[in-house]
Amino acid sequence: MDDNLLIISHRRSGTHLTIDSIRNNFDCFRSQPLLTLETLQTAHGEHQTPDEFQSELACRPRIIKTHYLPRFNDLLPDANSQRLVNFVYRNSKKIYVVRNGLDVLVSLYEFRKSHNKRFEEYSFGEFIRLPTFDPEHKDLNKVEYWCRHVTDWLGSDYQDQLLMVSFEDWILNYEQTLDRIAGFLELNRDRRTTDVRIGSGQSGAATNTTVAGRKGKIGDWSNYFAAADLQLFSDNAGQLSKELGYDLSPFSQASS
Repeated sequence: MDDNLLIISHRRSGTHLTIDSIRNNFDCFRSQPLLTLETLQTAHGEHQTPDEFQSELACRPRIIKTHYLPRFNDLLPDANSQRLVNFVYRNSKKIYVVRNGLDVLVSLYEFRKSHNKRFEEYSFGEFIRLPTFDPEHKDLNKVEYWCRHVTDWLGSDYQDQLLMVSFEDWILNYEQTLDRIAGFLELNRDRRTTDVRIGSGQSGAATNTTVAGRKGKIGDWSNYFAAADLQLFSDNAGQLSKELGYDLSPFSQASS
């Protein structure tokens, strides 16, 4: 495989579960360090210049991850960085990782609290109503931004080049999901499956990039969402959730 592989997601959607599953089951990716487009931002703790990042791309294939939207401005004001990101967008195989937005918001809340004590002051309901982390979209709350991220990517100019994989696919249908990815990448996967899911019981995985892994649980949202929070989500993202195939009947029961 000569193309690089771009893993795209909203934060806390199963990004590193996807990356580690691929790296541990496809030999061509195993030894290559992970690249992150966000390191092009000057404020990033592992900042790289466009030239440094470009040199890393010379050793293919590489897995590259990003939480960026298809279009962006303020995050990378440097023209060379913007050109490089757009080059990666155009010239990589692309997998978009999606997860039930209800569980995404719960995981994001716990993640933020673990990294910044300021967020411990907020209840979950207050947190999801805060402006998004993305400075370009401060007019959007956390629910609205999740919806924007998914709809912008799945409706982008790249939609025909994307394979969509869900967090739930990984949890419930691990080997079948690897097979789908193998077909998309036109690669043979390793004969012996390495299962990197939390609680899988396997150890000694070749690579692990997980950032602050939590429960890896489907449906944990029911322990966090109050009726008003569920209504906020329904108003802003209920239709998208249905289109993605998420069953909202438990949602309706919890709201009543």
